[in-house]
Amino acid sequence: MTKVFITGATGFIGSKLTKELIANGYEVTGLTHSDNGVSKLHQWGASVLKGSLEDYDLLAEAATQADAVLHLGMGVTEHFKTFPEICELDERDIRAMGDAVKGTQKPLIVTHGTAAMLPGQFFTEQDEADAGFPQRSPRKSEVVARELLAEGVNSYVVRLAPIVHGEGDQHHGFVSNMIAEAQTKGFVENYNGGENRWTAVHVLDAAHLFVLALEYALSTPDGLHFFNANDEEQLKMKDLRKEIGAKLRIEVKDVYADPQRVDSAFTQNEAEFPAQYVLYAMDIPASSKLTRQALKWEPTHPQILADMNHYFDIV
Repeated sequence: MTKVFITGATGFIGSKLTKELIANGYEVTGLTHSDNGVSKLHQWGASVLKGSLEDYDLLAEAATQADAVLHLGMGVTEHFKTFPEICELDERDIRAMGDAVKGTQKPLIVTHGTAAMLPGQFFTEQDEADAGFPQRSPRKSEVVARELLAEGVNSYVVRLAPIVHGEGDQHHGFVSNMIAEAQTKGFVENYNGGENRWTAVHVLDAAHLFVLALEYALSTPDGLHFFNANDEEQLKMKDLRKEIGAKLRIEVKDVYADPQRVDSAFTQNEAEFPAQYVLYAMDIPASSKLTRQALKWEPTHPQILADMNHYFDIV
């Protein structure tokens, strides 16, 4: 039985992934820091490693004991609270587990996002992170994974769409934030006409992609190492904004954000625009063609515009 170590095993995606792996016959050990997490993992049939993402030695030992590692854990800890600090911790975690499996063919699958890539291009699995990546985002998971791959580690990256939707996403995530902002302001902001494109994926399809990526990594170490986890490749933001407005029965207003000024604010870390304002105005489409071909991944769950009702059940 293949032993899999998962960080973030009780999270939005990780919980679905853990259950699917166990159903498929994998022996799963999940990292958790809480008693509630321990209870959930035991209920699902997983083994438990209780500890923190700050315990690098613990993560390294767990990686050594497993046949494969899936790193989905990322969040606030005792000493890492701001987003740049959380990204720094993520980098250290990946490096610790990567060094632990170096010299083996054990897969290390880490998580990144297509939203952190260079805007304005149709991003594919063969494209690397923007050359100005450290300035655009402090998240370096893909950068570290590429370094480890060059060092002989069997590392992989699943690049999640910025919108991962489904039941359980009512209190976090970009769609929830957009709805909350619209409720506060009394109208929906539609940046630059909403012609900019995002990507989206249902949480169950995303979890299944991780399973397929693991199976692929265990059998095809010389294959594709970067996967784009998005069902919708070019979701126009105006369509999403229009749906939010219709559900809330409020007006959708166009807001202009000069692309050059927004990009300057993003790359130079200026405070002219709020972070979400910058991101909402970005054009970040991405292809998942090579991912679908390599993994035989075919999303089967509803796309975002058909999966909106549960976001408003608590409104």
